[in-house]
Amino acid sequence: RNREEAMTRTERALEEFIIEGVKTTIPFHSYMLKHPTFRSGQAHINLVETMMAQDRLQEEMAAIK
Repeated sequence: RNREEAMTRTERALEEFIIEGVKTTIPFHSYMLKHPTFRSGQAHINLVETMMAQDRLQEEMAAIK
């Protein structure tokens, strides 16, 4: 088994989770598993901060248009 298979299986498991009544971090983990930097194995300690900054920039740019 390899990293790609592990990520695919984890994605499927997260999609099948049903938790009601409380908020979870499942959406965050699903998002991370789809992110190209994480997917390629190039994740670094500042990846989440970098992603958040990029998302904010994209939101600001969309608001300008």
